[in-house]
Amino acid sequence: MADDMKTPRILKDRDQQPSWGLPKADMAGFWRGRCNGMEATRCSAGFVIMPFGQTTPLHSNTAEHIIIMIEGDIEFTIEGEAFPLEPRDMLFIPAHAKYVYTNKGRATATFISVLGQVDSPPKGTYYD
Repeated sequence: MADDMKTPRILKDRDQQPSWGLPKADMAGFWRGRCNGMEATRCSAGFVIMPFGQTTPLHSNTAEHIIIMIEGDIEFTIEGEAFPLEPRDMLFIPAHAKYVYTNKGRATATFISVLGQVDSPPKGTYYD
């Protein structure tokens, strides 16, 4: 195990910088950002920021997900079933499930995405 996985770490808010280069983010309507997050041996977590009116392409991940809403209103559609989330709601997404999410609110939305590592590292797949 790497030495940095044996000691407590903190990632301060002021040190988190969003990356706006997520897959297909250069296409109209798919703009969202993920802040550099906390990586561990079997999981990772980070903030996702999504402006009003944006959505994601259909995608899946080899990792299990837990989503924790912080602010705003996001609707996840997983395998065709809608799951609207408001602040403090949590959602579990199974590994390999196909999903999209959309900011349904009137302002920027923020949530925490926690990925359990089914594969190391987890691999995302985006569909047309």
